[in-house]
Amino acid sequence: MKKKNTNEHANRLFSTFDLNLTACMVALAILSKKSKMEEKSRLKEILEDTQTRIDTWITRAEELFIFAKTAKTQFETGTHEEKRRILQSLGSNLFLAERTLRVELNEPLSLIKAMAPEAKSIISKLEPVFANNPRLKQAKLNEEFAKNKIWWR
Repeated sequence: MKKKNTNEHANRLFSTFDLNLTACMVALAILSKKSKMEEKSRLKEILEDTQTRIDTWITRAEELFIFAKTAKTQFETGTHEEKRRILQSLGSNLFLAERTLRVELNEPLSLIKAMAPEAKSIISKLEPVFANNPRLKQAKLNEEFAKNKIWWR
């Protein structure tokens, strides 16, 4: 009888242990899944934020290039208000020195100004060689610009 009771108690203990172990495993699985979902959500948020920043930079770059392309013509043919807006867009600290208007350029424009001589030099080197093949010319331009340390500051 004692042996039967001992076996019954042992079986109950093992069953209880099994139930507890199963409950712990289920809890761990739920926590693991929750953790993975939180990580996925966090990474999705980072990706969306990065995409927003990329879109903002692309928009700003497009606006800057449009400004660079059209500003000279608009300045030459525009009204006084348009000329004032263009000058304000260029930078700050506008002042006259010896009948010449000086402007402290905003950052994107100052970078373009710093890069312009090197870009002109690279382009002028390539013009005669690749004039008839635009694809080769673009590939060579990309290669030359990639070597330039000014572009990668």
